[in-house]
Amino acid sequence: KESLELTDEDLGLVRLAVRNAETKGVIITCGTDAMTTVALAMQRDLGPELRTAVVVTGAFIPGRYDTSEACFNLGAAWTAAKVLPPAVYLVMGGEIFDPREVVKDVQTRQFVNRNWHL
Repeated sequence: KESLELTDEDLGLVRLAVRNAETKGVIITCGTDAMTTVALAMQRDLGPELRTAVVVTGAFIPGRYDTSEACFNLGAAWTAAKVLPPAVYLVMGGEIFDPREVVKDVQTRQFVNRNWHL
């Protein structure tokens, strides 16, 4: 399903899957336009009851293209999910972000910390 079309019901199913996960980490993939929304929803709705690291990732260029960074981002998310403590994270471009502190920069095709300035 296109991630921009996610409904509250869809997010509820994702929440339930995360809540019932018996793994060290959970990776959620979605489109870059919805990543922050999904991550913040998981953070808000699961908060202190999280027992696992939840990592949201995706790709600016779809995985079906040779120039896609999807495999790199998925690998970084896999590592993050295995080593980070229980919380919700957004992982893109080899960086780990707190969903409350990240913004998508469409000009540079990167996620950046909203509090970081040159």
